[in-house]
Amino acid sequence: MRLPRLVIPHAVPGAAVEAGPEAYLHLIRVLRRNAGDRVLVLNGAGGLFLGRIASFDEASRSLRIEVREEVRQAPPILPLGVAAAVPKGEGLEVGIRMASETGLARLQPLITARTVARPLAGSGKVRRWRRIAEESAKQCQRARPLEVLEPLSWKEFLRADPHRPLSPEPAGPSGWVALPGGPPPRQSGLFTALQKARELPESPSFWVAIGPEGGFTPEEVGQALAAGLAPLGLPAPVLRTATAIVYVSAVASLACVEPSEI
Repeated sequence: MRLPRLVIPHAVPGAAVEAGPEAYLHLIRVLRRNAGDRVLVLNGAGGLFLGRIASFDEASRSLRIEVREEVRQAPPILPLGVAAAVPKGEGLEVGIRMASETGLARLQPLITARTVARPLAGSGKVRRWRRIAEESAKQCQRARPLEVLEPLSWKEFLRADPHRPLSPEPAGPSGWVALPGGPPPRQSGLFTALQKARELPESPSFWVAIGPEGGFTPEEVGQALAAGLAPLGLPAPVLRTATAIVYVSAVASLACVEPSEI
């Protein structure tokens, strides 16, 4: 029987930890688990552990989980984030699910000149995206959920120091922006930068910016290039946002694994 998964930050073997109403409803009410049943615990820092439901309280809707031995290391997180213009409908939700499975580290929703959907910081839409990322992490046993940041405008993203990409080589690009006709990943330097990051004791974090389905405006392209972002070409001039996110994440995944693992 497949073991249910839950995320408990900072869990370590031998600890007995509390889980709140959401875990209670999922495990006890929906999955009909009982005290003594086994679960898998992800601690958000790379650990995956076998656990056991020690007890649960119906009044407070809480669980007590005993964390036991480590099962194995969870799949690695890529040294890459994608800043993507928010599409209409459920496009970003699809992108989050698939990018989570391929190991993307973080996703920055962008509001650009041609963005139609404009969710506000702290909105229910952002909370939903984060729930999707956490559910996906449980399903694919990620070390920690894909980090979904608060929406930023294009100009805010370009000048926000915490979101600026780093390069292992000072002369290298400070990040990439997806543009029609841009050089492919190897020629753009992205593939090489990610391979070198894999070899460093503390991997730098890179960003790739993806525009709306109408594309970045000429002014926004100029701002990106002035900020040090290098052009990056995708397989087709026009891709849906979710497809572009997954393509970039898949390229990074191939760059960051050992050749023998492909």
